[in-house]
Amino acid sequence: MADTGKDEQWCANHPDKEVTVHDENCEQLLCDKCGRSEEHSGHRIEPISRAARISRQKILLVLPELERSFPGINTCIDNTEVVSGRLG
Repeated sequence: MADTGKDEQWCANHPDKEVTVHDENCEQLLCDKCGRSEEHSGHRIEPISRAARISRQKILLVLPELERSFPGINTCIDNTEVVSGRLG
């Protein structure tokens, strides 16, 4: 598929189909066809936008605790980027 500049992902089973749903049981991104398949029958299927919103909320909940747990992490990341830049 041509690069359209969008953040599109394509189905592993149907390369011509864009993923549009998330299987919460399998933790997989699926196209509509796969989401309706027997393999995912009975699973909790939700739109990607809802799954992304829920994941973002979970991350935002744990982020402050992670930042408190690792106060020097940003300095370490910055230092690593500087050294990496010097090495080329």
